[in-house]
Amino acid sequence: MLDVWENSVRATHDFITEDDIAFFKPIIIEQAFPAVTLKCVKDENGSILGFIGVHDAKVEMLFILDQARGKGIGKLLLDYAINHLGAVCVDVNEQNPDAVGFYKHMGFKVISRSPLDGMVLMKDLSQQLDFILEIDKLKAVYRRTLIQSDNNRFENSAEHSWHIALMAHVLSPYAEEPVDTSRVTLMLLLHDIVEIDAGDTFAFDQQAILEQQSDKEIAAAQRIFGLLPEPQASTFLSLWQEFESAETPDARFAKAMDRLLPLLQNMRNSGGSWAQHTVHKQQVINRNKYLEASAPRLWQFVLEQIEIATQNGWLIAD
Repeated sequence: MLDVWENSVRATHDFITEDDIAFFKPIIIEQAFPAVTLKCVKDENGSILGFIGVHDAKVEMLFILDQARGKGIGKLLLDYAINHLGAVCVDVNEQNPDAVGFYKHMGFKVISRSPLDGMVLMKDLSQQLDFILEIDKLKAVYRRTLIQSDNNRFENSAEHSWHIALMAHVLSPYAEEPVDTSRVTLMLLLHDIVEIDAGDTFAFDQQAILEQQSDKEIAAAQRIFGLLPEPQASTFLSLWQEFESAETPDARFAKAMDRLLPLLQNMRNSGGSWAQHTVHKQQVINRNKYLEASAPRLWQFVLEQIEIATQNGWLIAD
C-alpha cells in the first residue's frame, strides 16, 4: 500500500515535494495506516490497485495507482466506505482538482474550507515538536549567576529566560519609549536558546572570547530556529537578530531587562558572581547602559545599587 500511496501522490499531488514524500513515508506506515480501517482493491495477480482508509465516519485517505485511474476503482472503494464503513465526510485539498471533482461527482458537498492542508499540518507539527523538545536542552546550560534561594547553585539559562520575560511585563511601565511587551517577552524567551549549541559565556569574559561567541551563536540560531516550519523559523530568527542588534525600542528594553536581572540577583546575594570573579564597577555600569535611554528611572536605581555594591566591596572601584 505504501507503494500505491507514493505512486498516487506523485501523480496527483503536484504541491508535494520529494522531501515531503520522504518525510511522510515513515509517518504513513507507523501512524496513518494503523489509525484507520483499510480496504483495498487488487488485480487478478493480487497486486493492490487502490485503497481507502476510514476513521470515525470520515474518509482519511483514498489513493489509486496512477495506471489504474479512470477504471472505477475509486468509486468502488468510496461506495464500500459509505455503505459498509459509515463514511459521511472527507477532507480534500483544493490543490488536487481531480479529487475535488471526484468527490463532488460522488455526491459530496463543500460545507467548510480551511487554509491549511492536513499533510502540511502534520509536517509542521512534527517540526514544531522537534523544536520544543530541542529547547529542553536549555535547562542543562548553566550560567555564573547564583541562585541564593537554592543553596547558591548555578542558574540555568532556561530559568533566566523565564525570569526576565516575566520581569519585562512587571517593569514595562518604566519603559521610556512605547514597547510591545508581547514582542519583548518573546525576544527574551528566544534570546538564549542559541546557548544550546554555543554554550554560555560570562558577561565579563575577555573581549576575544565574547567575539568568538558571536559567530557560534549565529550558527546556532540558524540551526535551532531552522527546525521550525516557515514562517515561524524566519520570524523567530528575525526576532533573535533584532534583540542582538538592539536598534529598536523593543530590543533595547529587552536588552535592558536581560542585563538588569543579574544585578538584582547579585545585590541580594552579597555580590554573588561579581564577588566571585572580581568584577569592576565600570564593567557593570557599561553592561547596564541600555537602561539609560530605555528606562531612565531604572537607570538611576541601578547607579545607586552599583555604588552600594562598590562600598560593600562586592565590586572593585576603578
